Amino acid sequence: MPRGRCLIEQVNHCLLPSGQCAFWWLGQHGFIVKLGKTVLYIDPFLSEIDGRRIPPLLHPAEVTNATAILGSHDHTDHIDRDAWPLLAMASPKARFVVPILLKSRISEELHIPTDRLLGVDQDITIAID
Repeated sequence: MPRGRCLIEQVNHCLLPSGQCAFWWLGQHGFIVKLGKTVLYIDPFLSEIDGRRIPPLLHPAEVTNATAILGSHDHTDHIDRDAWPLLAMASPKARFVVPILLKSRISEELHIPTDRLLGVDQDITIAID
């Protein structure tokens, strides 16, 4: 199982035919999805905490290729508050997708500018790239 820079390089070097996607597991409930050149991190839980079943496969500072980072709901292993500010620095163009009710709170707590946060909810569609 690739880890660290090897995992990032594998994602970066993966070339996909039109209409196809690739997935990588991040441990716990997290995934990387690549669609064309778009790289989506879904629920990246990258902090070392007691009770983890799988050690983090990446350090947040290694995530330099994110187009978007999705936090599906407000649990530590889905919106990793310790990792997200580091993800924001490592991937400065990445957008963060959260439930709309969390958008302001995440911005305030994690000091991620609101223009980098996209809120989703029923009947709200967003487009990235």
